[in-house]
Amino acid sequence: MRIVRIVDRCYFVLLLVAMIFVYSGWFYLTTEPAYFDRHWISFAKFYSIGKIIRSKDRERLYDPPFQREQLAQFVNPDVLPPIEVVNGRAEFPTGFVEHPPHFCMVFAPFSLMKPLEALWVYSAIVLMIGVASLRWLTRSVGTLNLKQTLVLAVAGSACFPGQFALMLGQPAWLLVALLAGYMAAWFSKDDRLAGVVLALSTIKAQYPIFLAVPAFVMRKGKLILWGFLCGCVLLLLCVLVVGVQNILAYVPMISRMNTQPTFANDDVGMPSLRGVIAHFFGIPAGIKMANISLLIEATIVSAVWWFTSKKQKDMRWAFAATVLTILLFSPHLFRYDSLIMLLPVALTLSSLSLQAPSRDSMNVATYMPFMVWRYFFLTYPITSTLATLLLAPKWLTLLEFISNLLLLGLAVRLWYLSGDKPNEPLPSELAVTN
Repeated sequence: MRIVRIVDRCYFVLLLVAMIFVYSGWFYLTTEPAYFDRHWISFAKFYSIGKIIRSKDRERLYDPPFQREQLAQFVNPDVLPPIEVVNGRAEFPTGFVEHPPHFCMVFAPFSLMKPLEALWVYSAIVLMIGVASLRWLTRSVGTLNLKQTLVLAVAGSACFPGQFALMLGQPAWLLVALLAGYMAAWFSKDDRLAGVVLALSTIKAQYPIFLAVPAFVMRKGKLILWGFLCGCVLLLLCVLVVGVQNILAYVPMISRMNTQPTFANDDVGMPSLRGVIAHFFGIPAGIKMANISLLIEATIVSAVWWFTSKKQKDMRWAFAATVLTILLFSPHLFRYDSLIMLLPVALTLSSLSLQAPSRDSMNVATYMPFMVWRYFFLTYPITSTLATLLLAPKWLTLLEFISNLLLLGLAVRLWYLSGDKPNEPLPSELAVTN
């Protein structure tokens, strides 16, 4: 219908205007000479880590007072979190960079530039890599065409997680690129490349560790081998760059950061089970929930993929359910990381049009859950921003958790239907990918 086509175009224009508004406003803010003095953002930490990697003091990479000292060279010390003494140890709780060494090394080249220039270049690069990787994924699974993939990228930039990642300088688009690349290589049947990309995605290991489950369940030995080999190369590179001492100190440091309340002030910003518990029952309760969340996450992902291997279910829906399980139960996930929600869209929708598929193209059991799934994602850029502006943090976190729980239920339902009744053809979005 003509009216629907007009609404479609208006919706895309609205997303485009929102993206341009966000990016232009961000660019205008970052032209302030004292931007890093007025805005305490994540990229400042990453930039300073890049400078440490390039310095002769790189063996002090995970030394909290030294990290703060390096930050204070280009950020007003008055806006930096203070050093605190925790169990007799000097710590930098809310400003410490706890990422693995190979993540820190990514920022070494950017530290050759001036801070603001580095932020602009870095943001442009991760965005382009993310969009290119999404296109690779949609081509591999046969869903969105190039134009529709660009619409998806615009929607990702306009939704609140995309805006938040941009403002903070967080590598959310890089994470999207790596996870999308892994799935694209999987569906392209390139196990070697999938293993390599999976190893690289350990820049945030709490996500790829569960995306490795399908490889074990589906007995993809080549993928596992190449992932292991690439991981060994990364480990060797880290040893050569930052030294054995930092490698050995990394795991205890991560354990300390994730089990002590002093470091968990940001838990209430997590739209996962841990964040909900921290909001309503206190941060110590949220920390205790982290291990339970891991167990739930491992159980759901393992069950989905075991049944996928036995019952010949559609792997696209299995991956979509895996991503939503990660969003719900990851022990360390912040609102900007919710940008990985683009992956289920790229995996399962063949169009981002507001026009509903014909009821004749799908069975009765599929139609309603698929429509809810479809229109939730199509409206997410607007609803996520409005919810952020209108709701208190506690209720926003709860709403996001409930929404993701509903989406997981829909994904599991549609996954279950994806190979069940071959005599009742499902819509193109639900067709089994061999």
